[in-house]
Amino acid sequence: MALVRPSFSFESLVFDAQKDNEITFNVFGGDQYTGYEVEIFNNETNELFFSASKTTYSKKFLLEANTLSNGIEYRIRVRTCIITETSEEYSGYSDQVIIKCYSTPTCSIDNL
Repeated sequence: MALVRPSFSFESLVFDAQKDNEITFNVFGGDQYTGYEVEIFNNETNELFFSASKTTYSKKFLLEANTLSNGIEYRIRVRTCIITETSEEYSGYSDQVIIKCYSTPTCSIDNL
């Protein structure tokens, strides 16, 4: 067997960048991975904005508050890996998914 490409269960993601956000990916079949690598690109400039890797069996990634900025659109992709003392093996990257960041709306009633 080998590592398989991870995937997201959504086509786009919308959240407030000023809050912590947990992003989940899926892996169906293949070898057991020992970690993952996440890359986030600015959708307008195509520049790599953020990258992180973690050694874990988890399929969840915590994007901490204020890592991204509200009002900007990003793309995210992830790949899994098996890293040992003697070798590194990576899956292909997932399809990229759009992240839209907006501030949380507020509602106020001025007159009853």
